Amino acid sequence: MERNTKQKQLVMEALKNLCHPSAQEIYEFVKQTHPRISMGTVYRILGIFEEQKKVLHIKIPNKPDCYDCNTYSHYHLSCKMCKKVYDIPIPYLSELNQKTDKYLIEDHIILFNGLCANCLKKHGRKIT
Repeated sequence: MERNTKQKQLVMEALKNLCHPSAQEIYEFVKQTHPRISMGTVYRILGIFEEQKKVLHIKIPNKPDCYDCNTYSHYHLSCKMCKKVYDIPIPYLSELNQKTDKYLIEDHIILFNGLCANCLKKHGRKIT
């Protein structure tokens, strides 16, 4: 049986309090209350959470990977200006997950690049 350590509790707390944090951001959050934690421990816990399907590991080109404790199937937007990652309210297209004559597609990940609502507002652009 897997132990629920203080470090695991703090990493999960960071995941719930931060918006799509990187491992470094999680480490900085946890370190505030548990200064002896190591970056390696954070990565190990994130790996365990990923295996247990408690967290999504989101790989973003040219940026640090981030993590999401909302594990339902959904899409993300990476904002080109503020560099943050957001859940976007686009229906998940489960029909893309299907069997073809040569493949069985079980899941898919789509990452959109663009501007978030805050950056659009800050720079005077409107969504049309």
